[in-house]
Amino acid sequence: MKRYTRTLATALLSTACLTLAGAPSFALDLPQAQKYEMGPLGDWYLSGGVSGNIAGWNHNSPCAGAPGSQCAGSVATPGAGSLNGDVSINNAIAILNSKGNMFGSVPLQMHAWVGIPPNTPVMGYTSPNVSPNLHALGSDANGFGHTSPLFKGWATYQPLDVFSVEAGRLPSPDGTEIGVGFLNPTVFLSDLNNMQTTVADGVQVNFISGADKSFYYGFLPGYGSTLTVRLADGYKTGHPNELGFTGLWNLNPDGSSAIVAFGHTRLGTVGSVADNTSSGTGRVAGFGTVNAKLAGIGAFYNVGALMISPEVEYQWLSKSDIPSSVRLATGQDYYNVATQVTFSYDFGLINMFGEPIRLGFAVQPSYIYQHGDSADPNRQALGNFLGLNTGAGDPVGGFTLGTFGAGSRMFGIQANPTFQFHNFFVRPAVAYTRLASIEPGFGYGATGNSHDQFVGLLEVGFLFGQQMDTDTGQHP
Repeated sequence: MKRYTRTLATALLSTACLTLAGAPSFALDLPQAQKYEMGPLGDWYLSGGVSGNIAGWNHNSPCAGAPGSQCAGSVATPGAGSLNGDVSINNAIAILNSKGNMFGSVPLQMHAWVGIPPNTPVMGYTSPNVSPNLHALGSDANGFGHTSPLFKGWATYQPLDVFSVEAGRLPSPDGTEIGVGFLNPTVFLSDLNNMQTTVADGVQVNFISGADKSFYYGFLPGYGSTLTVRLADGYKTGHPNELGFTGLWNLNPDGSSAIVAFGHTRLGTVGSVADNTSSGTGRVAGFGTVNAKLAGIGAFYNVGALMISPEVEYQWLSKSDIPSSVRLATGQDYYNVATQVTFSYDFGLINMFGEPIRLGFAVQPSYIYQHGDSADPNRQALGNFLGLNTGAGDPVGGFTLGTFGAGSRMFGIQANPTFQFHNFFVRPAVAYTRLASIEPGFGYGATGNSHDQFVGLLEVGFLFGQQMDTDTGQHP
C-alpha cells in the first residue's frame, strides 16, 4: 500500500493537496508521471488519464422536456420508469505539475488539470433532473457541470518550508474523495463529496509542519501536519466569499495513515430563494447547499494491504442566512448528517490469461440523514442538500423525479473489483440505494414513488505515465 502514497503525491505535487498526498485512498496504481525538462521553467510532470463507462439501472426517471430543466426541448427518455442505460466518457484529464524553482531561484510552481470536465458517477444520481448523472455526457440530459476545460489551475509560491501561498482555480478543501474518478478506490463518488464545496477561483495559504519535529504543539506525533485556509468562490456563485479550511495530521512517518478535518462557511449570504429577490443578487440554484455551513472529519488508516477511510460531516443552514421574507416564524433548522466508510484491499499480482494483473477490491457503505420542515413551502430550496436544492417550493408536474426531497434519507452501498494491466484498467461495479421519508414524486421511477434502485456499471480506462517494474511487478 505504501506505493499509493507516492503515486497520488505524484499526481498532485502541491501543498494545497497535502491533505490527500499522504492518503492511499484508491485501488489503482498510478504510473510514474512523465518528466519534461522546461529550462528556466523547471521540471514539469504529466499524469492523468481517460475513463468511460457503460451503465444500466432500474426504476428509471423520465426526461420529459420541462421548461428550464436539463431536459428542455427533449422527448421522454426511452424506457422511462423501467430499465435504462447509457454510455459516457466521464473523465479525461491531463494533470500537469511543475516542481522546484523557476528561473533558477524563484520558489514558484504551476499546476493545471486540463481536459473534459469530470462527470464521475455519484451514488443515487440517475435522474435527468439532477446532475451529474449517468446519462450520456454532452446530451441534453446531462448538460450541467463544469463548463471550462481548465478544471483546476493554480500557482504556488513557497518562500519558506513552513509556508506557501496559492492562487487560481483551487481544489476543494472538503472531504476525502477526489472528483476525478480514477483517483478514488470506488467507481461512484459518495453523496458526501457531491454536497461538499467545489473547485473554485480564489486564494489560499498553507502552513506546514515538517516530519522532523518530535511533537506538534505537544500533543500529536510529529510526522508532519498541514493547515490550509482558502477564500474562494465555492459552488461558483460569482461571490468569492466562502472561507474554507483543511487540517491534516499524519499518523506515521510515510504519511500513509492520517486524520483530516475540513469545513467551510459563507462570510455573507449569496443569492435568493426561488423568485424572492430580497438579497438583491438574484436567484442562485441550490440556495440551501450554497449558503450552508459544513464541518467534517475523516481518516486514512492502513492495516497491511487493507486501507480503511471513514468520513462524517455535518451541514446546516442557519436561520439568519434565510431571507426574512421567506423565513417561517416557527420554521425548523435545516441540516444533514452524512457518513461513509471506504474499505479497499490490494491483492497484489495475480495470473490471468497468462499475464500478471494487479487486483484490488473496494466497498463503501454510506448514509445521509436530512432534517427539514414539511410545512415550509420553500423546503426544497432550503433543505434538500442531498438533491442539491434542485427544486423550489412544492413539486410541479413531476419534474422533481429522482431529486430525493427535503427531509429524505438515503442508504447506499457500492462495490467494485479493479483489474489493472500496466496503464489499462477495468472496474465493474454494482451500487444500491434505498430512500426513506421521501415526498411523493421525489423518488425513483416514472411516478417518483420508488424507494430503491440498482445500478450496474463497467468502467474502462487508460492512465497517462510510465509504469515501472519496481512499482507494479509488471514489465513495461
